[in-house]
Amino acid sequence: MASRQNRSTTALFRVIERAVSRPIALCMITAAIVVFGLVSLARLPIELLPEVDRPTITVRTELPGAAPEEVEERIARRLEKSLSVVSGLRRIVSMSRIGTCDVILEFAWEQDLAGAIQDIREKLEQANLPDRAENPSILRYDPRLDPVLLFGLHGPADMGRLRIIAEEEVERRLETIPGVAAVRVRGGLEEEILVEVSEERVRNRGLSIQLISTRLAEENFDQASGILKDGDVEYILRVRNEVVDSEDILNIPLIREGQSVVRLGDVAQVRRSYREERVITRIDGRPAVFVEVLKEGDANIISVSRSVRDRVFGTPEEQRAFHLWQARREGRSVSEESSSGFRFGSPENGRVRRPDFVASWLPAGTTIDLLADQADFIDGSIQDLKQTALLGGLLAMLVLYLFLGRLSTTLVVAIAIPTSIVVTFVPLYLTGTTLNIMSLGGLALGIGLLVDSSIVVLESIFRKQKETGDPYRGAVEGASEVAGAVTASTLTTVAVFFPIVFVEGLAGQVFGDMAVAVVGSLLAALVVSLTLVPMLAARALGLREEKLVESIEKIPHGVKKSGGKRINVFSLLGPLLWLHNRMELLLLGLGSVVMSVFQLILLVTLRIIFAVAKRSRRFAGGPLSLASRVIGGTETVYLRLIRASLKHRAVVLFLAAAAVLMAGLLIPHLGSELIPRVARGEIEVQVSLPVGTPLDATDERVRLLEKEMSRLPGVHRVVSRIGRDLDDVEASAEGEHTARIKLGLSLGGKDALAEENSLVEAITPLGEKLPDAVLEVHRPRLFSLRAPLEVEVRGPDSEELERIERAVADRLDRLGLVNDVQMTTAPGSPEYHLRPDRERLARLGISTRDVAEALQSKNLGLVATRLRRQERRIDVRVRLREEDRSSIDEILAIGVAVGASGRSIPLEELLEGWTIEEGPSEILRIGRQRAKVVSAQLAGLDLGRVAEKIETDLNSSISLPDDVVVEVVGQKKEMERSLESLLSALALAVFLVYVVMASQFESLLQPLVILLSIPLSVVGVVPTLWIAGIPISVMTSIGMIVLAGIVVNNAIVLLDQVNRLRDEGMPMNDALIEGGRRRLRPILMTTLTTVLALIPVTGVLSRISTDGYLSMLLGSGEGSELRAPLALTVIGGLAASTLLTLIVVPVFASLVVIGERTSEKEE
Repeated sequence: MASRQNRSTTALFRVIERAVSRPIALCMITAAIVVFGLVSLARLPIELLPEVDRPTITVRTELPGAAPEEVEERIARRLEKSLSVVSGLRRIVSMSRIGTCDVILEFAWEQDLAGAIQDIREKLEQANLPDRAENPSILRYDPRLDPVLLFGLHGPADMGRLRIIAEEEVERRLETIPGVAAVRVRGGLEEEILVEVSEERVRNRGLSIQLISTRLAEENFDQASGILKDGDVEYILRVRNEVVDSEDILNIPLIREGQSVVRLGDVAQVRRSYREERVITRIDGRPAVFVEVLKEGDANIISVSRSVRDRVFGTPEEQRAFHLWQARREGRSVSEESSSGFRFGSPENGRVRRPDFVASWLPAGTTIDLLADQADFIDGSIQDLKQTALLGGLLAMLVLYLFLGRLSTTLVVAIAIPTSIVVTFVPLYLTGTTLNIMSLGGLALGIGLLVDSSIVVLESIFRKQKETGDPYRGAVEGASEVAGAVTASTLTTVAVFFPIVFVEGLAGQVFGDMAVAVVGSLLAALVVSLTLVPMLAARALGLREEKLVESIEKIPHGVKKSGGKRINVFSLLGPLLWLHNRMELLLLGLGSVVMSVFQLILLVTLRIIFAVAKRSRRFAGGPLSLASRVIGGTETVYLRLIRASLKHRAVVLFLAAAAVLMAGLLIPHLGSELIPRVARGEIEVQVSLPVGTPLDATDERVRLLEKEMSRLPGVHRVVSRIGRDLDDVEASAEGEHTARIKLGLSLGGKDALAEENSLVEAITPLGEKLPDAVLEVHRPRLFSLRAPLEVEVRGPDSEELERIERAVADRLDRLGLVNDVQMTTAPGSPEYHLRPDRERLARLGISTRDVAEALQSKNLGLVATRLRRQERRIDVRVRLREEDRSSIDEILAIGVAVGASGRSIPLEELLEGWTIEEGPSEILRIGRQRAKVVSAQLAGLDLGRVAEKIETDLNSSISLPDDVVVEVVGQKKEMERSLESLLSALALAVFLVYVVMASQFESLLQPLVILLSIPLSVVGVVPTLWIAGIPISVMTSIGMIVLAGIVVNNAIVLLDQVNRLRDEGMPMNDALIEGGRRRLRPILMTTLTTVLALIPVTGVLSRISTDGYLSMLLGSGEGSELRAPLALTVIGGLAASTLLTLIVVPVFASLVVIGERTSEKEE
């Protein structure tokens, strides 16, 4: 065994020896990689989360004027048949509405959508769609996608003028910004020229709306008609007859009557008006126009947000220049303006150019406000995570300093940590990983883990240097002694993250970035710990501590500034000057360029370390002495425990098994969920009134809700949108009967999520004040996920489906496990059903379609042409006067043109009759079957237990026909798929850990001893989650996978030391006791550094203080709800596993390893 281990470490010995003997070459290589890391960092895009493109494609087809039943029959069914064979398709859903069909195709997460789109195009060519159906459009978007930024424009101008300002000044300037995909304007009034036709006059003259529209388009004409060459000059022939104003429209000739000409003014009136208002927008009760900004899929959201903000509000320099420009324009002196804080040199020629940003061009009194910016939460979360990672690193180094009591040792680790992190940015950049919560969380997790390698190496070097008295020989031999164990422990952790590649669903999409970050940082740390750390240790650890402190005390500490305030210029430069001189001595005159790189990396870390050391040696002596006594006492207690445990092996193993069993029994009581909720400081309330409610009535009731909501504590802004624009594809299920109210929250407490929950509970009862209104409360989603709980009812009979849907909704309400229960079946729109007389139409030579188009053109009108107004185009709409279409009697009196003569027959004479009925507003189909969906939000309990109880209740309480299927889906389905995949990944991770350890120890039994530490970690994980009230989720499952690679490291180091002592001839029990004693300190150090590095990640420390400098250090806690479950899982499992590993693993090893080594000797 000894010879095998010697052969396995020969290569590592040579690497370490070469690194120690060639410091300049090593530092040059390190500096080059660090520079590449810094360059990679500058180029990494920033996002809140890894890019999770929901694999969804929407095929939208228009069938103008068709009812939902006709759309389903003639569009939806045919498209479903053609598209159901597309490769990789996981789910097909269609929604048929008036004139529109959306077929939503959901694919597997790993599906290549570019290839899928090509496949869809081929299948669409085979679909037999009606002639009057428009060509299907393929949309690659999430229907619930929110804009990145939302602006509100308000002021004294009327809503028509505000709309023009939004389109000309805001939209035009923002849509050219790199990274901006689209800019949408919502609200306001859109100007149009209205040609109002008299039904009586057009009927008497045999005219039609279509004829008038055609003549308008023909007379408003501008077209190039060729080229004329005249000598050396080439002229373009252009026929131009543009309509300029209302007079031009009225004078357009329509037909001749005898010797006279019938002009448009003879049958119609022309006036400037606004399009029919379909959406109302307000900010805190004031009318406003909204401007929504959407980013491109691969754009950096932070960069896009910053660019858009600068274009709207100007940079600080542009704002100062604008105030200066205003001062000059108003005749104020520059000195007067400068006294207000704006200091500029004299402008060239005494003139100041007006800054070009949106706010500077708005009319007086008009204001543009930023209502929402997704980048704020993202930037806050990332900055908070950076602070917690830094704080975790400092705590880890503090532990190291207290355990080893040497500043030089801490200095070496202070170099290893930032070097490893900076190097990690290279693989992040090469793999296309973004800086987000997951990747930065992986780096924060890696800080604790990457210190482990350096600690084990340093502790071994420190001990060897004491034994040999030679710092260089001690560095090489000490690092070589533990190189195999350190490599094995690192590879086990790397092996744990490798199976994440095979994780399916949301978990695999999200946590791939964390895996890259952790693996990259660990491999970088392994290389650093076996090369840079021994090289530095050979020089730094050989110095006497007194000389090190003397060098520190010579650093200039500070200078006085006028007014008595101390400035830390020399305090900051001092460590760099000391480092420059000392590193030149240690690294044999290494070049100043490399020194500068190290100086920049170590600036903050060294300042903190030296500030402690140079004040007074007595200041550090107290804590170090106390730490030494505590560690010595811990070692004494441990030796007693390990000796007693080896004497009572059966009792120890029984107690360990009982603890694991009890923890396992507690797991079902934790509950389960997919992704933890995150406080975003924003709540959206969707209001639905009965279908058919006019816009004015909806607006009146929403105003009442706005007043009530504005009084709620913590609400600082109420933004409302009532109705829906016709071109709003993201809200196609909405209409004049719906509204969205977005509440901006001021969450100043320490538990932002609890504050949001209390607000949600306060909002829900407000719906009782409006009996016919339904309120749905939503939080912004981190992922494009479905509702937490959905119950699908599928079958062929619509009436049967509605009955079962109502029964399901009633059961959900009675169970009390969920709230906001919603059904897809809503009251249909009231409709006049006109039944044409087919025989009469056939005799007259017209079709039902002719009747429908004549009615549509006269009622809704036709956009005949557009007038040019500078950069704008204004629609010219032709339709009947209001008084000719305001009641059903007047509609029935509308004339329908018959034959070439233009003779009109009243609509009523072409009908068999008419009735008032209620038609479906939407027909939903899932999996090529008609379906109904009941959705609900969780009422505090976890998703797993709620879904299980609801499934049990529905199966026992509702009788189903054979052709009807009821299934509980929603986030539950994704949760089950993700958790199953993660469990498989965990099993694969354990197998890979076993493979690595078996290869390292050349044993099949010893890895089993080490794997024992994995179930021991459950003893800490389950109680920690139970006390914190955290259910099992994707985050905690990833934490368990991480634990599988971490907890074995302590056992590897311990067993490796025991094997070495056994090879030296020490008896088994003595080797176990002595190995535990030698490895107690590094094991405790590595555990404490990892735990302390992760504590800030949980967000717990941010709740200590919400004000002052402490909160700046500890972070705001934004996004901590997402990180806390993973961090607490690792903390609880690692703490418990470490304590049990030091006792249980030696006991189990004494039973397994003795037998193995006995058989080896016999062989």
